Amino acid sequence: MNTNSARHSYSIQNNTFYFHTGRLSDGGQAILGVQMPTLLMVKFDADGNYVEVVVKDFPPDLSFDELSEHLKSWRAELGITPATISVKQFFLKDIWVGIQDLPDHYLEVLRNPENFDAEELAELQEDIRIRQEQGDFVFYWCEDYYLDRSGEVTSS
Repeated sequence: MNTNSARHSYSIQNNTFYFHTGRLSDGGQAILGVQMPTLLMVKFDADGNYVEVVVKDFPPDLSFDELSEHLKSWRAELGITPATISVKQFFLKDIWVGIQDLPDHYLEVLRNPENFDAEELAELQEDIRIRQEQGDFVFYWCEDYYLDRSGEVTSS
């Protein structure tokens, strides 16, 4: 059984290095960050349902420090209070942002087990079982971030 799907929500902790999460003044939740060449906010309602994507362009040729300040300013303008959020599974293919219970390489094992020898298949199936038992999942934001049940990035 997939324990992540059974709980219907995924915690994502504020991680100022990769992306920002928090609460909006209207009670909604948001993920905010850079997704070149724009700033991006993915908005959710208070129950964690996906609502919309808000895109904001920024001036070209900004330094990293200037971009960080631009993001900080937009976060303040939006009234986002940093916090761990809890959202339901979603995936926006056109911008490659979303949540999957398992990374693609494990999905390949489940879809095509015949492509693996018996020993490798057994090891991969055990890895999958452990990930599911622990409640780990993948959050995609330009790249793959592996998060634990509490929503902390454990690797990328």
